Amino acid sequence: SNSASNNTSEKKLRLVQVIKGEMSIRQIMSALGMKSRPMFMENYLTPALKADLVEMTQPNSPNSPTQRYRLTEAGKGLIENR
Repeated sequence: SNSASNNTSEKKLRLVQVIKGEMSIRQIMSALGMKSRPMFMENYLTPALKADLVEMTQPNSPNSPTQRYRLTEAGKGLIENR
């Protein structure tokens, strides 16, 4: 349904708005006020990664304990064009 896709893009926008520099999953979840990591991954992070709005600092080791996430140019553009 259309409302579902709107909801997804709203979440992606919220995610993009809270990412400053390079942040860990814990930091981003905290900025969003979220407690559930699986929910965060499913609703926020994974869609944003797939949409190429956010990228990993260590793409070759996705599960690295020092993994951070940052905005791509497209992600930055999403905020600037608001």
